[in-house]
Amino acid sequence: MTPTAAQARQLAGIFSRPVFRALGANSLPSSVRTRLRNAADALSFSGSHLSALFESAFAEIQRSYRSEYVYKNLITKKLIFGVHSPLSAALLSEFWVNMSKADSVILNGTSTVYEIKTEFDNLSRLPQQLADYGKVFDHINVVTHERAVTGVLDIAPAHV
Repeated sequence: MTPTAAQARQLAGIFSRPVFRALGANSLPSSVRTRLRNAADALSFSGSHLSALFESAFAEIQRSYRSEYVYKNLITKKLIFGVHSPLSAALLSEFWVNMSKADSVILNGTSTVYEIKTEFDNLSRLPQQLADYGKVFDHINVVTHERAVTGVLDIAPAHV
């Protein structure tokens, strides 16, 4: 079963700071329980392990609702656990530079920023973000979906 757009947003919603904080604190307020229950319903999930719910939800949003969380997760997996090592590289998420919030930053003797533009974003802030990042980071990357590539290339300076 393919979830509706609203259900897919609900699935993506369980990969949020409030949900992870509540789980880490071993406290599930009603709002978090509702999110998890809605996600399980969207997947027709009948398993008993919370980890399996998260795995199923991630597989579904990776397939049908590529939110910013999906991109961040893949950057982390491919770069921190693939190219670099967690022992020699640091990952910062949502790092503020001037008025721009960098989605992912990797520090490993050099500084690299990854600005994510999903299918749900527009490119209107990208010029300012790239200007801000250029003042701080050694390397700047924009990660996006196929339909936005031409727009990003039109906006981004050659060094990005």
